[in-house]
Amino acid sequence: MVAAMDRGIGEILSALKEAGISEQTLVLFFSDNGAAPGYGGSSGELRGAKFTEWEGGVRAPAIVKWPAGFAGGRISNQVTGYIDVVPTIRDVLGLSTDLIKPLDGISIWPVLSGSRATIPREFYLGYGTLITENRWKLVKAGSGNSRMEIQEDMLFDIQMDPYEKKDLKTQFPSVYRQMLRQVTQVYDAIPSQVSVPSYETGRENFKAPKDWKVLDRKTIE
Repeated sequence: MVAAMDRGIGEILSALKEAGISEQTLVLFFSDNGAAPGYGGSSGELRGAKFTEWEGGVRAPAIVKWPAGFAGGRISNQVTGYIDVVPTIRDVLGLSTDLIKPLDGISIWPVLSGSRATIPREFYLGYGTLITENRWKLVKAGSGNSRMEIQEDMLFDIQMDPYEKKDLKTQFPSVYRQMLRQVTQVYDAIPSQVSVPSYETGRENFKAPKDWKVLDRKTIE
């Protein structure tokens, strides 16, 4: 996979250069999760892996390039993710039109442009796990992920402790209580409109077809 991605990304960047638009093109490279267990990947000293809300499962670098838009050669510790791509692009384009539904993410353009070092924000990872202020991380016990085997809620300062070794909820009770309220009263209270099977459902004895036939939703219904 790494070799294929390296080759494919190289071809895209080469095409932009050959077209003479490399300097003016915003390029974003993200990963949606940490290393998958059992497939040769590694999250280093970070706790956990793919399919968990530990840092080893969710912390991954992002690379952003736009020579004409902002200076490179920098490292930012801004917490961000895929949900921020559309708000950021809209901000770059100067779009302010109302949307039918509000976006979950935020624009990180102020960080990319250098006008701000970081943007305080909430980032809900799912299964009772919430990050606030680019620093505090609450992992709520018993939130539905069987791979997160903890008996009690845990609070971490991921700036000082990215390896999630020291639970700080007794040292910072007000932070813990506020984040727990936010998880239980806001995020856990959002009703699910659909029932989604577990990730492993259907994997046993599955053989990928030679040619995939992709149906739209109306056809399936």
